[in-house]
Amino acid sequence: MAAIFQGIQIIAICAFIFSLFHLIKFKGTNRYFLFFVTLLSIWQVLLLIRGDYDFMDYEDTKSMFFDANYGIFCLFVPLISLIKPNLVQLKKFMKVLIICSFVYLGYTVFFFPQMIQGDMLDTFSRELVESSFKFLAFPTMFILLTSPYQSTRNKVLSLIIFVLFMTLGAIKARRGILLMGGFVLAISLILNLVRSSNKIPWIIVGIYLMVFAYQLFLIEFSLSEVQVFSSLFDKGLENTRTYVENCFFSSMSTMDWVIGKGYNAGYLCPGIDESIFKQGVRRVIETDYLQFILTGGILNLGMILFLMIPAAVLGLFYSKNLFCKSAACWILIWLVFLYPSNGFTFSVFHVSIWLMVSICYNGSFRNLNDKVFKKYLNMELKFNHREEA
Repeated sequence: MAAIFQGIQIIAICAFIFSLFHLIKFKGTNRYFLFFVTLLSIWQVLLLIRGDYDFMDYEDTKSMFFDANYGIFCLFVPLISLIKPNLVQLKKFMKVLIICSFVYLGYTVFFFPQMIQGDMLDTFSRELVESSFKFLAFPTMFILLTSPYQSTRNKVLSLIIFVLFMTLGAIKARRGILLMGGFVLAISLILNLVRSSNKIPWIIVGIYLMVFAYQLFLIEFSLSEVQVFSSLFDKGLENTRTYVENCFFSSMSTMDWVIGKGYNAGYLCPGIDESIFKQGVRRVIETDYLQFILTGGILNLGMILFLMIPAAVLGLFYSKNLFCKSAACWILIWLVFLYPSNGFTFSVFHVSIWLMVSICYNGSFRNLNDKVFKKYLNMELKFNHREEA
């Protein structure tokens, strides 16, 4: 089946690239933003040129093109931000999130027996839960984040997805899933509190959640006796990162810290994933901030932050609508979770981040009022043969 799926991937990638270059517009783009996006894109090309390919066989080469976590197409997702945003594209993006929701539900139903099986060491079961969350479920949390603009149907669907992946995360002791889901829920509540004229219900909900979290902490040992939660609490304080990070630090020279080692470069880390990485040389590190430095150095990380942080500031403090503030929060959520996970991927979530960056840099979007967003996102559009609304 792999050949069939990879054939579909090739068609999809070609369609993605064609669409991207058809939609990119340079005219009227913020100069600061355009400068750093161009610089970042050139740097990504240089990372590929400087990459380490000596060890690669046929399967490694295919993985370089088809791997959604660390493949070469991840490097060029920032080009999405050069698409000049408009409300039609934004509405289409919302439809993509709804499609992701239904695909996730179907995926979960199909694989449910494998997802809930009790062996914590079963790699297949763990990957089913983590991959479906990362590539399908978590992007749909943007619906929850922008709930004031969403229909009741969309909000209910988003809450169902939230409850489902949080339950699976608890069963499989996936701390990252629980942390990311809980964090987005908290931000959503804060944004609703800011918007609401009657803040008392939201304050009560916030206090209740804090009390609930505190009580959960107090009864940790009681919950740990329950089979569903035992694995989660057993793993709760387990340190699974220090050894790998120490191996990474010891392998980096001063020049490596500045400009990185190039794409596919590695660091010696014996005893970890040796069945995957040959001769104990790991090519990835699950902390994306360090992954940026591994491949492109502090310069690589700096260019990304120089694009992201101003976008978040513009969206939060220089916008007249809650949507741009939500977009800024989405960017900050991505930045926060680059440490416990890798978010620089070829995925709907990563694509949505650069779409939000583009929106936050766009003065026209920031000056729209909330009524325009709410009315438009709930409006049924008809498109002609040229895909014009």
